[in-house]
Amino acid sequence: MIEIFKTYKKTEPQSNININEILKSIDSNSSFENNSIEKVTRDIFESLDEITINDESKRRYCEKLVGYRYIDEIKDIQTGRIVSWIHRRKPPRLVCGAIVMNIKFTDLGIYIICKFLSNYGNMVQIKFDDMLIYQKMTPDEELILATNSYLQK
Repeated sequence: MIEIFKTYKKTEPQSNININEILKSIDSNSSFENNSIEKVTRDIFESLDEITINDESKRRYCEKLVGYRYIDEIKDIQTGRIVSWIHRRKPPRLVCGAIVMNIKFTDLGIYIICKFLSNYGNMVQIKFDDMLIYQKMTPDEELILATNSYLQK
């Protein structure tokens, strides 16, 4: 899994990164503190054990989810960010490319309101408990994870 991540995330270093600003943006409650690329990758891989898919499909999903992190708690979802999801109970299909617009708490459960990037901006409402949800990481978050991975070695 780590090799897949490294293969797909080869980029040129940016010279205009302000490390101090990135570090300030991480508060003590951040899900990135003491986290690493390896753990994020492992979380995605293990989350796919919740659905019935073969190893080839699991590998394909993992490749498509490079740059994402698995969201297992509603507090980790951020509005304005791109998400992908897989329904836990229906035949597995990775749905990609929607922006979180709002989170709605109802008597029937927690719903995430998303707007698709394609399909003319159609909106969809997904039930948090029925989905495996993955949120796209920002370059800053990926840098933090890479730094943590390096420091943990």
